[in-house]
Amino acid sequence: MSGLPHGLPPGSEDWLWMGWDVSQPHTAPINTPSRRPTNQLGRDDFLLLLMTQLQHQDPLSPMENHEFVAQMAQFSALEQMQNMNQSMQMQQANNLLGRWVEGTYFNDGAMEWREVRGFTEAVVVRNSQPYLRVANGPGPDDFDLLPVARVDRVFPDLFLSSLTNLNQNLSIAQNLSLIGRYIMAVTRGADGRPNGFVEGRVDQIRFDDIGNPILIVGNREILGTEVIAVTEPTGVRRIIGHEIFVPNSDASGDPFVSRTIQDIRFIRGETAQEDRVVVVVEDGEHNIRNIGFTFDAINMIDRPITHENISGTVHSVRLIGGLPYLVVHSSVDDGSGNMVLQEDIVSFASFRRINVS
Repeated sequence: MSGLPHGLPPGSEDWLWMGWDVSQPHTAPINTPSRRPTNQLGRDDFLLLLMTQLQHQDPLSPMENHEFVAQMAQFSALEQMQNMNQSMQMQQANNLLGRWVEGTYFNDGAMEWREVRGFTEAVVVRNSQPYLRVANGPGPDDFDLLPVARVDRVFPDLFLSSLTNLNQNLSIAQNLSLIGRYIMAVTRGADGRPNGFVEGRVDQIRFDDIGNPILIVGNREILGTEVIAVTEPTGVRRIIGHEIFVPNSDASGDPFVSRTIQDIRFIRGETAQEDRVVVVVEDGEHNIRNIGFTFDAINMIDRPITHENISGTVHSVRLIGGLPYLVVHSSVDDGSGNMVLQEDIVSFASFRRINVS
């Protein structure tokens, strides 16, 4: 088999060799007899030889114990080598999924040698040996089972390489469009757990040594995958610097007091499930269940809403149990023809139909 496999573009001559000896091509004639010699001694063969030896030993001079132990040790070593070989072949087979392969195998049913070329669509295990299911036609039953050891050539995965390049180009284009936009991002440590919150305008984008875009927000560097929200430069409120009503620690005063959000912080727990996120205000910290809920609720301020039997304009946001609640103001008739201000509290999760566990 020479040249490129059918369907692959020119310039793909740099196929990858998988370590098998392909200097001598398979030239076995068609219609070769089904009996094929093998130079591998299997576990069953070894046990059969051992049993035969025990049955035909000289009763006047039986096997010595050390000879029997030595043969059993050889059997154990043989079994371990076979298991290791099967494991290596299975790993090789899994690495070939989705790849274009070429090889030759003997089809016992048709009593002939078959040349195989195509994409590996699955790995099939038969008699503890891995086989590559190589598609050879459009139908579900159009395939060959090629033993891993009979693979001659493996071609580079041109489709996945092109897809990777496409995804990288799309990522770069998407990140470039963020220049001048306001973003929110949650930075993460090496263990993947959140450790910081960034909000601000993307001033520029630089690229690391392998071409990944890095967003510059003030003096912070943000990865594109850390961005959780993108907002317009105007018309959208941001969390930092905005007013929110939090529970009052002074029991003698109003139950809720207005405070300005100064920062969002992540407090690390003993496990990831115990990590907390808090809003930092002038006189303390308050837990929040979700940054996105709080952000969306703040942006509902001054907007008219209708929820169940409540209709009015969102005046402010209260933080109750870590979740935002909308304070809705409306004018109602007091029964005597006078219009008075009425204040209602609406759960933001209920208004947005959000399930909060």
